[in-house]
Amino acid sequence: WQKGPEYFVDAAERVAAEMPRVKFAVAGSGDRMRAMMQRVAAHGLGPRFLFTGFLPPDDLDRLYARADVYVMPSVSEPFGLTALEALQHGTPVIVSRSAGVSEVVRNVLRVRFGDVEDLASKILSVLLFPPLRDALWARGRAFVGVELAIMGGAVTWVSERNLVAAISNAGGFGVIASGSMPPGLLDAEI
Repeated sequence: WQKGPEYFVDAAERVAAEMPRVKFAVAGSGDRMRAMMQRVAAHGLGPRFLFTGFLPPDDLDRLYARADVYVMPSVSEPFGLTALEALQHGTPVIVSRSAGVSEVVRNVLRVRFGDVEDLASKILSVLLFPPLRDALWARGRAFVGVELAIMGGAVTWVSERNLVAAISNAGGFGVIASGSMPPGLLDAEI
């Protein structure tokens, strides 16, 4: 529920009505996945949706790079590193105003949680107005300032210094995971 899948599906239905060839990809899984799939089927959107399940990092990178827009309609998302991952791949991002990332990251479009009309309108704006898409792409990449983020473990660790700096400079809490890095090298990274 907190990820907002039902609102995404409802917005997707409105987008599909305007753009008959649009496709939607949903990566990952969760306790609401079955309900989301049922909602997609009930709206007659099955042929327009691809549910990938868990994706290894290389496949996820390819999905971000191919996406025209990344949508995170969550009601509660403490930070939402996936929005940063999308930005670093040059993918325009739409986030819920209630997600923690919306307070830190600039150059994203924001929507009120549950506002299906606004979400659909912003998705359509990115898809149909190339100057907006290009501006979000360029400014998002400039904000993040990296080519690749290194993620791993049960907790997400961001260990790319430019990404950590972008988060910190925007008022977030950035951490460089040093592992067995010698103190001199860690000092240089910081």
